[in-house]
Amino acid sequence: MERKLSVAEAAEAAEAADAEQPTPTPTTAVADASSSDAVAVASAAGRVASSGAAPAPEHELTRDETSLLLTAHLPLVAKMAQLDLALSSQAVSLQAEGLYEALEVQLPDPVDEEAASARFDKKARRLTVRLPLAARR
Repeated sequence: MERKLSVAEAAEAAEAADAEQPTPTPTTAVADASSSDAVAVASAAGRVASSGAAPAPEHELTRDETSLLLTAHLPLVAKMAQLDLALSSQAVSLQAEGLYEALEVQLPDPVDEEAASARFDKKARRLTVRLPLAARR
């Protein structure tokens, strides 16, 4: 089951960015932890096509005892209304049309998508998606 998170309410409170920032060099990092402290286990460079295509968003996936946490660093995004976020129990999809390449993250464990939450920090230009782990059956 896939569900889109509502971003309209958060976008109403968002203000336009004060200054334009340079395009960062995108990277991807994945982290896993057996406790609440995250330990990086892999890192790979993001992709920017030679044709000038949008870069891949830099992101990190961490895990604690009760949830997965996806953090996407999006310096080209000024407000949450520019994002399209969809999730299922096994994956998260993030799009910022015209700004970044679509991001598809396959989750290592099933999550409770109904209890998920997302927050965009305008100052840091960072999206944080908390995904509580699904109850084991």
